[in-house]
Amino acid sequence: MHAAFRRPIQMLRALYDPQFLDSDLQRLLPSEPVAQQILTGTAVDTGWWFFRPRIRLVLTAQRLLLFATGKIPLIENRSLADGWHATYNPFTGEWLLPEHPDLPARRLRLSPAQTRSIRNFIKQTLN
Repeated sequence: MHAAFRRPIQMLRALYDPQFLDSDLQRLLPSEPVAQQILTGTAVDTGWWFFRPRIRLVLTAQRLLLFATGKIPLIENRSLADGWHATYNPFTGEWLLPEHPDLPARRLRLSPAQTRSIRNFIKQTLN
């Protein structure tokens, strides 16, 4: 294989390596245990040329974190109340998180089962 192709392929493998993702999570959430981690169907531009990584949704006891790795990573911290006030459209399969003054509204492609598990977790945590 040509040397020019080795580096990008290694970088792409690192994006899908579970140890790489876990180390990113440890950096973002040093003291909070992760309750649920869901890979959504929504792709986002993070500065890669040939592909767009999907958004990963992470639930902890205090917050809802959206992130996607890349040269320009997407990191959004939201409260669990945002997840409770989100709406799900079963026709499009999108879960719409409400907008905040400093965060835009975000549409995430999720299955009904994933949405149900997120809502159940948030309901148990907030009560």
